[in-house]
Amino acid sequence: MEFFMYLKKLEVQGFKSFADKTVFEFRPGITAVIGPNGSGKSNVSDSIRWVLGEQRAKSLRGGKMEDIIFTGTQSRKALNFAEVTITFDNSDNRLPVNFSEVAVTRKVYRSGESEYFINRSSCRLKDIVELFMGTGIGRDGYSIIGQGRIDEILSNNSEERRNVFEEAAGISKYKARKIEAEKKLEATCQNLLRITDILKELDSQMGPLKTQSEKAEKYLLIRDELKIYEINMFLCDSEKLKNLISQTEEHIKELNEELNEKLKNSEDSVNKKNLLKEKLDEVSIEFGKAKDLIFEKQSSIEKLNSEITLFEEKIANNANNIANFKNEIVENTDKITALNGELLQREGKKERLASQKIAYVKHLEEKETELSEIIKTLDEEDKKIEDMKANMIDFMNEKSDIKSKMNAILTMKYNSENRNEQLDNKLNQIAAENDKLRMQIEDANEELSKLSTSLKTTSDAFKEGKDNELNIEKELREIEKKTFENSSLIRIKTEKHKFLEDTEKNNEGYFRSVKGILDECDTNPSFKKGICGTLAKLISVPEKYELSIETALGSALQNIVTNTQGDAKKAIEFLKTKSLGRATFLPISAFKKSDELKNLEKIALCSGFIGVASNLINYDATYTNILENLLGKTIIVDTLDNAIAMSKGNFGNFRIVSLEGDIVNTSGTMSGGSTKVKQDGILSRGRIISELESEIKELKNSEVTLKENVKNLSNKYLEIKSANERLSEEFRKLEIIHTKSKEQLNTLTNLLSQNEEKTKNIKIEKSQLAIQISDFSKQISAFEEETAKLDSKISDIELTVLEYKKNNKAQMEIRDNLTEDITNYKISISSFDESELSINEIIDRINNDILGTNELIEKRKLAIEKSSSEIDNLNLQKTKNGESIKIIESEILELNSKLETLTDSKDTINAELNELEKLMGDNIRQVEDVKNKISKEEMKKMKFDLDFENINNKIWEDYQVTYSAALQLKREDLGTPNKISSTINSLKEKIRQLGSINIDSIEEYKKISERFSFMSKQKEDLTESEQKLRKVIADMISTMKQEFLEKFTIINNNFKVVFAELFNGGTANIKLCDETNILESGIDIEVQPPGKKLQNMMLLSGGERALTAIALLFSILKINPSPFCVLDEIEAALDDVNVYRFSDYVKKFSDNIQFIIITHRKGTMEAANTVYGITMEERGISKLVSMKLS
Repeated sequence: MEFFMYLKKLEVQGFKSFADKTVFEFRPGITAVIGPNGSGKSNVSDSIRWVLGEQRAKSLRGGKMEDIIFTGTQSRKALNFAEVTITFDNSDNRLPVNFSEVAVTRKVYRSGESEYFINRSSCRLKDIVELFMGTGIGRDGYSIIGQGRIDEILSNNSEERRNVFEEAAGISKYKARKIEAEKKLEATCQNLLRITDILKELDSQMGPLKTQSEKAEKYLLIRDELKIYEINMFLCDSEKLKNLISQTEEHIKELNEELNEKLKNSEDSVNKKNLLKEKLDEVSIEFGKAKDLIFEKQSSIEKLNSEITLFEEKIANNANNIANFKNEIVENTDKITALNGELLQREGKKERLASQKIAYVKHLEEKETELSEIIKTLDEEDKKIEDMKANMIDFMNEKSDIKSKMNAILTMKYNSENRNEQLDNKLNQIAAENDKLRMQIEDANEELSKLSTSLKTTSDAFKEGKDNELNIEKELREIEKKTFENSSLIRIKTEKHKFLEDTEKNNEGYFRSVKGILDECDTNPSFKKGICGTLAKLISVPEKYELSIETALGSALQNIVTNTQGDAKKAIEFLKTKSLGRATFLPISAFKKSDELKNLEKIALCSGFIGVASNLINYDATYTNILENLLGKTIIVDTLDNAIAMSKGNFGNFRIVSLEGDIVNTSGTMSGGSTKVKQDGILSRGRIISELESEIKELKNSEVTLKENVKNLSNKYLEIKSANERLSEEFRKLEIIHTKSKEQLNTLTNLLSQNEEKTKNIKIEKSQLAIQISDFSKQISAFEEETAKLDSKISDIELTVLEYKKNNKAQMEIRDNLTEDITNYKISISSFDESELSINEIIDRINNDILGTNELIEKRKLAIEKSSSEIDNLNLQKTKNGESIKIIESEILELNSKLETLTDSKDTINAELNELEKLMGDNIRQVEDVKNKISKEEMKKMKFDLDFENINNKIWEDYQVTYSAALQLKREDLGTPNKISSTINSLKEKIRQLGSINIDSIEEYKKISERFSFMSKQKEDLTESEQKLRKVIADMISTMKQEFLEKFTIINNNFKVVFAELFNGGTANIKLCDETNILESGIDIEVQPPGKKLQNMMLLSGGERALTAIALLFSILKINPSPFCVLDEIEAALDDVNVYRFSDYVKKFSDNIQFIIITHRKGTMEAANTVYGITMEERGISKLVSMKLS
C-alpha cells in the first residue's frame, strides 16, 4: 500500500482541555480516537479545524476565541495561550513548497494576539489558506466533517453545501483569485474616476494661471529695473549717513582725550592712595603682630598658671599616695605577725595528730590479730551454710547479667564522654585556628587599608594631574583662540591693505576727468612726462590735521600738478579728445613765491593757534610755491570759538580753519557744519596703508610668538597627559591588587565563618551527646534499682543464715565488735590523714600569704620613694613657672606701649586717606560727566549706525544685496538723487497699475502643466489595466464554469452509486437550482431510500440523513481525495448494521486517504489500525493513551 501526503503529527498545548503538551503521532490508514463523553475527544477535531484557519468561535463550540484557551481547574492554573501544530508528510510535493515535511502552527494569547507559522517561520493566515487551497483541506473543505457539519450540508441553506462542492471541484482557488481581481478592478475604476475629476480641475486652473504667469513675468522685469534705482538711492543715503557717523566719531575722539586726562589724574590719586594704604597696611600688620604677641604672652601665662595648678594637684595626689602606702605597710606588717602566730598554732596541732595516729595504728594491729583467730573458728561453721549460699548464686548470676548490661551502657557513656572530650579538643583547635585567622584578617585589613591609601593617593594625584591637564588644555585653547583671532586680524587688515592699495593703484575716489589722466599716466609713460600727480598724492598730512587740511584745500586736493603750462595744456587736450570732462592744473612754472603772512607773530600768540597750514604738512620742496599759495595764508586753530576770536584781531586778510573743519575768513564769512575726512579718502589713504603695513608686521610677529606658545603648551599638555595615563595605569594595577587583597580577605572571612559554622555544629553535637549521656545515666540508675532488688533478695537469704548462726552468737558478737572496732580505728586513722593533709594545705597557704605580703610592702616602699622624688621635681618646676610669668608680664607692658604708638600712626594715615578720597570723589564726578558726554555722542553714533544698518537691512530684505555688492551696481548715468527718486516713483506706479501679482503663478503654472501631462498618462494606464482585469475575470469565470460542471456531473454519478450501495438500493440525485447561473446557483439533493417515495431531505430520519451525508462525502472523496479526513462521530445516528457498512466503506477508501475518526461505536473501532484513548485522570484535563492494533 503506497501513501503520499498525509497528516503525520498533531501537537496540542493549552487548547481547551489539553492543558499539557500532547502529541498525536498519526500513521496512514485509519486512526480511531475514543473515550467517554466529556473527555475531550471532539477537541482533537476542533484543534485541527482551528489551526487550519477557523475564525468563528461558534464553529469551535465557544462564545469568543479566548474560550479555546485552557481556563484552569481547582488544582491547575489557567494558561495564557493556546498553541496547535499539525505536521504533514509532503514527500509527493502536493503542497506547493519545497519541503518534505510541512508544519503549520497557530498560537493565540489571552490578550487576543495571534501568531501563524509555516515550518516555524512567521506568516499570515492568508498564506496558510492559500497553501491548502484546492486540496480539500481547510475550514470550509470536506476534510473535517462533524455532526454539525452534516446538518449544514443537508440543511436548506445551500451556501454551506455549495462551499463543499466548490472545494471538491477545485475552483475555490479560482474563486478567491476572482474575488481579488474584482477588488482590484473596483479599485482601478475608483482611481480612474478620481483621476478624471483631477484632470477636469487641473484644466480649469491652467487658463487663469497662464494669465497670472505672464503678468508676473512683466512685473519681474519692472522690479529688476526698480532694484537698480533703489540700490543707487540707497548708496546716496548711505554716503550721507557715513559722513554723519564720521563727524560723531571725531567728537567722541576729543572727549576720549579729555577722559584720558581725567583718568590719568584719577590714576595718580589712586597710586598715592595705594601708597598710603600700603603704609597703613604695614602699620596694621605691626599692630596685629604686637596684639598677637600680647595674646601669645597672655596665653603663655595662662598655660604656666595651669601647669602650676596641675603641679599642685600632682603634689597633693603624691602626698596622699605616700600616706596611703604607709598605712598599707603598717596593716600588712600586722597581718604578717598574725599569720606567723597562726602558723605556729597549726604546726603544734599537726604534731599532736601525729602522736594520736601512732597510738591508733598500734591498737588496730592488735584488734586485727584477735579478729583473725575468731574468723578461723567461724570458718568451720560457714561450711554449714553453703547450701543456703547456692540459692544465692542464681540471684548473683542475674545481678551479674545486669552488671554486664550496665557495663555496656557505661562503656557507651564513656565513649560519649570521650567523644565529648574530643569535640572539646576540636573546639579548642578551631578556636586557635580562628585566632590565627583573625590575626591574618587583621593583617589583610591593614594591607587593604594601605592599598586603599595608595589608591587614594594615586587617585588624588591623577585628579590633580587631570586638573592640570584641563587647565593646560584650557590655556592652550585660549592661546589657540588668540592665535585664530590674531590670524583673523592679519587677514582682515591684509584684505583692507590690499583693497586700499588697489584703490590707490586704480585711482578710485577721484573725479572722472582726474582719474582719466592718472590712468593714462599709469599706462602711457610718454604722457606721464611732465605730469607730477594730484596734490593729494604729493603731500603727507598728520592724521590730526587731515580734516582741517582737507577742508582748507577742498576740491584742490584733486588738482593736477604739472611741471609747465605746456604739460597742463597737453593734459587738457587729452581731456577734450576723450570727452572726460574738466580738471584743474597747477603748473609749477606758473607759481611765484607767495607773500609772507603779515602779523604772524601776533597771530601765533592768539588762543588755540596751531600753525600755518603749509607748515603743518610734508611735501617735496619742488612744490613749495604751489602749497604756500594754496595754504600759506591759512591758519589752523583748535576750535571754532578760537577761530572767531582770532578773526576779530585785525591781523590782515587770511583764512582760519579749525581742527573740526570749520572755516572763518577775516572778511567775516564763515562755513562749517557736518563734515569729516573719509576713513579711506584720497588724502588719508596713504597714511592708512602705511599704518596697516606696520600693524600687519606687528601682528605677524605676535603670530610667531603665539604659535611658539601653542607648540610649548602642546608639548607640556602631551607630557602631563602621558603622566596621567601612567597614573591611570598605576591606579588600575593597584585596583587589581586591591581587588585580590579584598578577595583574600573575603576568603579568610569565609574560612572564619566556616569555622564558626563548624563550632555551631560541634556545639549541637555536644548538646546531643549531653542528652545521650543523660539517657545512659538514667539507664544505669534503672539497672542499679534492679541490682538493689536483687541485693534485697540476697539479704533475705543472709538473714536466714544469721538465724542459723545464733548458736555462735557470742563468737559472732565478738567478731562483729572487733570488726566494728577495726573499722572505727581505720576511720580515725583516715581522719588523722585528712586532718594532716588539711593542716599542710593551710600552712602552705599561710606561708604564701606571708611571702605575698612582704612583696607588697617592698613595692609600697618603692612607690613612696618615687612619689617623694616626684614632689621635689614638681615643686622645682612650679618655682620656674613663677619666674617665667614675671618675665612675660614685663614684656606685655612693653608691647602695650608699642600698640599706643602704632595707633597714633594709623590715625594720621587714615586722616590723609580721607582727604585724598574726597579729592578722588571730585575727580570721579568729573570723569562721569565726560563719560556721560561720550555716552550721548555714542548714542548719536549708534542712531546713525542703526539708520545705516536699517538701510542696509532694507536693501537686503528687498533685494538680498549687501553694501559691497550694491557698490558694484552703482551707476553714474542715473542722474541726481531727485531724478532717481522720481524714476523710482514712476516704476512703482507701473507696478501698482499691474494690480495684484502672484509670483508663484509662474512655478504653479509649470507644475500644473507637468501634473496635467502626468495624470493624463496615468489615466491611459488605468484604462488599459481595467480592460486587462475584465478579460482576466471573464477567463476565470469561463474556466470555473467548465471545471465546476465537469466535477459536479462526476460527483452526481458517484453519489447515485454510493447511495445505492450504502442504502442497499434506492435512488439519489443532486442538481443545480438555477442552471443559467452555474457559479451562484444553489444545490438541491433529492433522495429516495428503498421502499420510499422521493422526498425532501428534511423529512428523512436522523440515521437516513447521516447516511446520505456520508454517501455524499464518499462521492466527493472519489473524485478529489483529500490527503486526510477527520470524521467526528458522524456515524453516531446509524444503527449497528449501517455502522459496519460505513466501516467497510472507510476501509475501502483508506488505501488512498488517511482517516482520523472520533467515535464510540464498536464497529468503527474494529476497523481502526490505531486507537487513541482520551481520558480525564485529573478532572478537567485530557490525557492521551495510544494503542496500535494488528
